[in-house]
Amino acid sequence: MQFKVPKFLERESTIAWGLSFKNLAVMGVLFFVLFGLFYFFKSINLLWLWFLIAILTAVVFVVFNFVRIEGQSAFDLFNSAVAFVFKARLYMWERKEGLAPVRLGKAPEKKEKQKEATLKIAPKSRLGILGSKIDVSSIVNREDLLEELRDDDVKERG
Repeated sequence: MQFKVPKFLERESTIAWGLSFKNLAVMGVLFFVLFGLFYFFKSINLLWLWFLIAILTAVVFVVFNFVRIEGQSAFDLFNSAVAFVFKARLYMWERKEGLAPVRLGKAPEKKEKQKEATLKIAPKSRLGILGSKIDVSSIVNREDLLEELRDDDVKERG
C-alpha cells in the first residue's frame, strides 16, 4: 500500500478552539477592525456592506487557518503563489554532454553538374543578317552596304 508522507512537519501549539497564539491575535485584530467598521457603515446607512465585508473576512480567516493542502496551510500556499508570480526568473539551457548516436548508412551520391545549354539564335533573325553584313563590310564597299540596309528598311516599312 502507498501512504502519503507529509512533507512539512511544523506543529504549533494550540491555545483555544484549535487556534495558535498567532491565529488568536489575528482574529482579535480582525474583530476590532470589524467592530469599528460597523459603527462607520451604520452612520452612513450602508450596514449591508458591512455584513458583506464581515462574511468575506470570516471566510478568508477560516480558509487561511484551517484548510491544509498536503501539509501546508492555504496561507503558505497563497504566499508561495504570489512570490512565484512576482519574482524574477532566470532560464538557463545546458547542453547535454554525451555521444551522438552513430548512424550507419550509405553516403549520398554526388550528382554531376550538367552543362548549361548554349543560347541558340534563329537563323532568320534581323540581328543575324545584320551581323553577317557587317562582317562582310570589310570586303564590300560601305556605301553599297548602307544602300542595301536602307532598301531593306523601306521594304519592311512600306
